[in-house]
Amino acid sequence: MNTIRRVRKQEGVLAHLPPNSDDVTDTIDGIEMVGPRDLLDELKAQTDRLRGAVDLARPALDRLVEVMRNKTGQSYKLGLDYELRQDLGAVSLAWGYGRGDWEFFYDEMKAAVSRAGLWDWFLEQHDVEEEK
Repeated sequence: MNTIRRVRKQEGVLAHLPPNSDDVTDTIDGIEMVGPRDLLDELKAQTDRLRGAVDLARPALDRLVEVMRNKTGQSYKLGLDYELRQDLGAVSLAWGYGRGDWEFFYDEMKAAVSRAGLWDWFLEQHDVEEEK
């Protein structure tokens, strides 16, 4: 191997650097990584936190979609109760993270809304709001 991809921790950039004798190899989220042990441990911990956020957000999104079944604005016009605010926060924290089987982005929202049979209504409501 001529060069390896390695993250320079201080600068937060990804670069091609020659191998360092202190580097170790580890697999993080199915991807083989090479770098300093402390950096790989930090990356692994961050990935675990993000997976945890996605794990909390999926059922939270389902609960939020369940509220949409009323097809009214009452749930937000009257104020969100604490549990719904927690769910909204969980979805916001996880939004845009992950890859593969734990990606949490637009497709996840569309799937949840579609499972509830509300996708067409969801799009119509967006158009109504845009016209205001």
